[in-house]
Amino acid sequence: LVPEQEITSGVLQLVIIEGRVGDVLVEGNDFTNSEYLENQLRLQRGQIIRESILMEDLAWMNKNPFRRVDLIYSPGVDYGTTDLILRTEEVPPLNFYVGYEDSGNDLLGQDRLLAGVNWGGPFFFGQEDILSYQYSTNLDGDADLQGHTGVWTSFLPWRHYLTLVGATVSSSATILVDGEQIDIGGLNRQAGGRYAIPLPSFSTFTQEVEFGFDAKSSNSDLFFNSLEVFDTTTEVAQFSLGYNITQRDRLGITRVDTEVVWSPGNLSTFNDDETFATQRAGASAEYVYGRARVDRSVNLPGQWSLLGRVETQVSNGNLLASETLGAGGYDSVRGFEQRLVRGDNGVVASLELRTKPVSLAQWTGFYNARDALIGLLFADYGYLWSADPLPDEERISLGSVGIGLRYQLDDHLTVRLDYGWQVDESGFDDGEDGRVHIGARASF
Repeated sequence: LVPEQEITSGVLQLVIIEGRVGDVLVEGNDFTNSEYLENQLRLQRGQIIRESILMEDLAWMNKNPFRRVDLIYSPGVDYGTTDLILRTEEVPPLNFYVGYEDSGNDLLGQDRLLAGVNWGGPFFFGQEDILSYQYSTNLDGDADLQGHTGVWTSFLPWRHYLTLVGATVSSSATILVDGEQIDIGGLNRQAGGRYAIPLPSFSTFTQEVEFGFDAKSSNSDLFFNSLEVFDTTTEVAQFSLGYNITQRDRLGITRVDTEVVWSPGNLSTFNDDETFATQRAGASAEYVYGRARVDRSVNLPGQWSLLGRVETQVSNGNLLASETLGAGGYDSVRGFEQRLVRGDNGVVASLELRTKPVSLAQWTGFYNARDALIGLLFADYGYLWSADPLPDEERISLGSVGIGLRYQLDDHLTVRLDYGWQVDESGFDDGEDGRVHIGARASF
């Protein structure tokens, strides 16, 4: 501020006043209690505004996928105060969805049907809990796939969050061996949890540490695109430690997720070297491996964008199929079958150039609908190898280039369509030149 003063002496006095919190207002919250959102701001009326604290509070409120909150600063009524407006957009805390994708494999069929429900509310420890369930199956008459997955996430009052996951997948297929039909099948189960702790953050930087444990059992690799079915059941019991960061800058967003997984071995009846060796030569129940994934999005002129992704894994030994890094499919190297190849160690990378979003709804006269159609060009690559390879085992590389489309209508419909042409294929032969990848999901 410039107070009233005499400046004949050539000296100008300025008064700097630190902004203080005025009123806290909540707008647009159709489902979340206003008082609950107000209480998520730790700064009280009259306290000096600290942007780092407000950004941490905002990041915590936006952990809930049913809600997005933006913080707006507005001049307060009282001198030197600033009102804080929590502008909120929410979707109903109970929604159902159905979907289709061609993310299967030749053994169990390419087509997948999905159906699920997400339910948010105060279930156990507090107001912020989410229960999710998904059922998945295939459409191939000669094979059967039945998958059930349940997830519970609780945003705890002390600002940690807990996620528990349980899943079971049963699969069976009929294959032809020397002119004779043979029925094979398998069962995969998993239960695990993650406990995440957000760490001190800044205006454009957030970080968190994550502790986890997973227990898995399997007697088949059918689900992982392999014909192998075993007389024994392996049991995986492993601990994990993760560290994740998100950095925003004037050009875009960078996200880095890292994780170290350790299995001490011999934690259950079938969690030993002898049992593991029946499913993978050289595999041990005691192992350590590390994973890292970097995602970068860059805003280009004209509302175009550039997206890059690199995922890597390093292991100290041969791993079972569930722990390997896979490549192939719509979410890794397009133009190849889903998780067609895998390795204990490897790198998978992708680069996408995306066009400016176009609204089909606005173009056709539906002005109240919010939608976006995006075109893209991509290049994908993967390089995988075994920690302790067999004498005739080769390193694997695969690459593709292609085109695609993305479409989203409000929160109700998402569609993806890609076609990838294979440009590199070393260490294996899938007999194809490329393929299409389709996925759609409708929520209501």
